[in-house]
Amino acid sequence: MADKVVRSKDDVKGTVPEGFEFKNGGDFEMREFEAETENAFGRKLAKALKFKVYYPAFKNYEAVVKAGKTPNPDKIVKMMNAQEKATARAAFTAANLKAAGYKAPDANAPQALLRGMIDTIVKARKWDNPTDAQLAEARSAAEAATGIKWEEVSDTLEPTREDDEVEVEA
Repeated sequence: MADKVVRSKDDVKGTVPEGFEFKNGGDFEMREFEAETENAFGRKLAKALKFKVYYPAFKNYEAVVKAGKTPNPDKIVKMMNAQEKATARAAFTAANLKAAGYKAPDANAPQALLRGMIDTIVKARKWDNPTDAQLAEARSAAEAATGIKWEEVSDTLEPTREDDEVEVEA
């Protein structure tokens, strides 16, 4: 499905990332597509998060050259639009996760440190697809080295807010 052209800033709906700039006219046309994320911060979300993403698309090759982002006319336009789309999707994903109450885990939390050490042990031993026994061995070594006891954590990430239905607004 082709991305929809957005004519006015008033047509932008949903949560937008900080610093979002509506570029329409001249060398750009604003485009919209729908995105969905089921995972964040290395975990499955309790409920898939759907949102709209807006990005400025170059109208033509001359616009890309004018912006100083040049390489073959048609390929460059497609490449630059794909890059803008991906950048916008990442920013909108982050903004919508935040608006829906999902928070990135603290990288310095004891369980995160323990999991990082386990990952390091698995990589150091070159276990590409570690067995349960190998993971248990790595876990035991990491627990012994850190003094942190392993805690089972759900594979599903829940929002940190109480409300189940979250409205995201522009």
